[in-house]
Amino acid sequence: MGRRGRNRRAARAGSATRRWSAALHRWLGLLVAAVLVFQLASGTLLLYRPEIFALTHPELFAATAGTVAAGPAEALAALHRALPQFSTSYAASVEGVWQIWDADYHRAAYIDPGTGNLLGTAEPDGGFWGVLLNLHDCGLSCETHPGYVAALNVTVPGADELTWGGLVLGVLGLALLLLTLSGTVAWWPSMGRFLRALRTKMRPRLDRGAYRAHRDLHDVGAVLALPLIVVWAVTGAGYALPFVGDAWYAVTGGVAPEHSFTADAAPEGAPDIGPDAALAAARTVLPGQELVFVIPPGPDQDHYLVGFQDGVAPARYGGVRTFSESDVAVDPHTGRAALYDGGPGRPWPEWLWESGNYGVHFGYLVPWWARALWFAAGSVSVYLVGSGLWTWWWRRRRIRRAARPVPAPRRAAAAVEQVPAE
Repeated sequence: MGRRGRNRRAARAGSATRRWSAALHRWLGLLVAAVLVFQLASGTLLLYRPEIFALTHPELFAATAGTVAAGPAEALAALHRALPQFSTSYAASVEGVWQIWDADYHRAAYIDPGTGNLLGTAEPDGGFWGVLLNLHDCGLSCETHPGYVAALNVTVPGADELTWGGLVLGVLGLALLLLTLSGTVAWWPSMGRFLRALRTKMRPRLDRGAYRAHRDLHDVGAVLALPLIVVWAVTGAGYALPFVGDAWYAVTGGVAPEHSFTADAAPEGAPDIGPDAALAAARTVLPGQELVFVIPPGPDQDHYLVGFQDGVAPARYGGVRTFSESDVAVDPHTGRAALYDGGPGRPWPEWLWESGNYGVHFGYLVPWWARALWFAAGSVSVYLVGSGLWTWWWRRRRIRRAARPVPAPRRAAAAVEQVPAE
C-alpha cells in the first residue's frame, strides 16, 4: 500500500473514532447532565465560602495582637468556663484564633489566644452553605450537615466505608473525566492540519445563528477550562473510589503512605498529658511549622494527632479544614511522638494526592484573587452542560422537522434547508 493509501486509511479510522467519541460524549452528557450541573454549580459557589464566612463573621476573628497567651489547653478551659455544656472534639488554629468544634461537628467556638476570651460561636457548615457542602462533598450523605438524606448514607454492599452518596460522586467524577476525553477526541483536528484547524476552531462564529454560536462557544469554553475540569474529575472521583488513588500512584510512580500509630499500654488511671504537652512533643518532631489542629484521643483513635502546615495556607477561615502538610501522632500518656503523615522530603506524588488534593480541587492553595480562575472555569463548565443540552435539543428538533412530510409547494424550500453536521 502506498503512502497516499495509508494516509486515506488513517483518515478514515480517525474520522470513525471521532464519530464514536462524539456519540459517547453526547449520550453520556445527557445521562449525567442533571446531576452534573448541580455538582459543578455548587462547587463553583463554594470556592469563596471561606472569605464569605470571614466577611460575615468579623467578630469571630478579632484576635488580640501580640504574644499568644492561651494554648490549646487554655483555650479549651476558657471555653468550658464560658460554655460548660459545650462538648468539644478538637481545636484548630484558624486565622490567628482557636476554633474549637463540638462533638457533633455542628457548632464551633472561637477563642482569642491573646486573652483566652470567647469571641463567639457559629455554625460554619450550617444553612445554605452547609447544604451546598453536603451536596458537593458528600452527595447528601454527611449526617452532620443540613440536607442529609439517610438513604444515601447506607454502605454499598461489598464496599468498605463507601456510601451510596459517595458512590454517586465517584461515578460522576469518572463520567466527567470520560466526557472530557471523548469530547477532546471528537474535537481534535487531524495532525496534518492541526495548527490551521486549531485557529479556526478557537474563533467562535457568532453571526451564523444561535445553534452555530453555542456550538462554537461550547468548543472554545471546553478547551479553556479543560485543565481544571480534568483536575476536578480525577480528584472528585478519588475522594470516593480508592482505585483512582491507586491509579494515580501507578502513573506517577509514587507509593501510597501507610498511616499507623499505636499508643503504649498505660497503667490503669495513668493521667493524660493534655493537649499542650502533646503539642510540645509534636513540635520536637516538626519544629518551626505553623499549627493547624490538635485532635485529642477519642473513640476512633488512641492518641493525639497534631497537624502542621509548612507555611500559611491562603484559605484558612472558619469551616474550612484546610489540608495539613504533616501530621504527628503523640501517645496520650507517655508523650512519645512520631511522624504520622508527611514530613520533610515527602515525594511530590504523595504530597499532592494526600495533602494538596483538596487545596488543588478548591483552589485553596492560592489567594482569593487567583481563585478567580477556578471560578471562571466552574462557571464555564456549567455553561458547557447547558449549551450541550440546548444544541442537542435544537438539532433533534430540526431532524424531526426534516423527517415530516412536506406539502408539495414547500418541498423545494425544505430541500434547501440543511441540518448542521456533527
